[in-house]
Amino acid sequence: MFKMTPNVLRNLLSKKPTRLYPHAVKCPSQCISVDKKAATWTCDPFACVYCGICVEVCPAKCLHQKQAYRHPVYERQTIFLKGEPKKT
Repeated sequence: MFKMTPNVLRNLLSKKPTRLYPHAVKCPSQCISVDKKAATWTCDPFACVYCGICVEVCPAKCLHQKQAYRHPVYERQTIFLKGEPKKT
């Protein structure tokens, strides 16, 4: 019991390791990054865990996810897309 006390106290006083779903909905693997000013977004499919949270919470409903097996590839690829910035 006395060996666990420092570990328990450290866990109680440190930052939480999990996300606060549904209060903070975001990609758990951080594979998508969006730049609203430049109207660009990038996705690293090798970091993606295919949970589908991004598809559910996309405000523009522009993301989709296929329920198909992904074949292995020999090179790492990053998806980069650019749109038109909103005029304000």
